[in-house]
Amino acid sequence: MRNYKCNPLIMGQRLKELRRNAKNSMLQLAFAEEIGTCLGNISKIEQGLRFPTIEILYDYMNYFDGDANLLCGCDIENQNREDSIDARLEKLPLAVRDYLTVIFVEMIEKCPFQ
Repeated sequence: MRNYKCNPLIMGQRLKELRRNAKNSMLQLAFAEEIGTCLGNISKIEQGLRFPTIEILYDYMNYFDGDANLLCGCDIENQNREDSIDARLEKLPLAVRDYLTVIFVEMIEKCPFQ
């Protein structure tokens, strides 16, 4: 079982709260149409039954002009520093870090959601 830093129920409540506070309390259907997904996706995400796909998370980020941690309700201030990507990279040999950095930079440059 995966150990997610973000609880889907908390994430769903946060995203629902953002949607309700935006643009005169947009209804789920109007919001789903606005970001180009179906009502069922938004409903399940807001109920905490499903994590948003990366594409839908990007849509939320663009729509609300926010960062993913803020939108998802992740408590990044209290997360264990040892679990961070930077901390994990620090533990690897320099050659491996350099290799992974090159791969990561290529992935960012090729990302279609920028």
